[in-house]
Amino acid sequence: MRKPGLILLLNVALFSVAQAQQRGVLPQDYYQMTAVGSVAMSPRGDFVAFAVTTVVDDENTRHREIWLQQLERGRPVGDPFRFTDPTVESSSPRWSPDGSVLAFSSRRGDDRNSI
Repeated sequence: MRKPGLILLLNVALFSVAQAQQRGVLPQDYYQMTAVGSVAMSPRGDFVAFAVTTVVDDENTRHREIWLQQLERGRPVGDPFRFTDPTVESSSPRWSPDGSVLAFSSRRGDDRNSI
């Protein structure tokens, strides 16, 4: 189900980036890029969870973390904040039907369960 507030937020963010860009993307820019994906709106519409992907240049890998943004009437309130441990890979946020729990995929230690 699409939420108009989320679509507006993403459109504004993409428009702002496009307006600020003065040149084309160069290969060295790749390591500075941050991507947002796996967006999950809470059932009540008061939070949006999303995965932020960055590149770890020294390890030649991508790293994903889960972030949250509080919403009020579909608009961001305050700054987004990191929800997961930045030293551990985390992805695929999903809300429980009542919105009380946010599940995500992440390998933690020897635990075989990644959710």
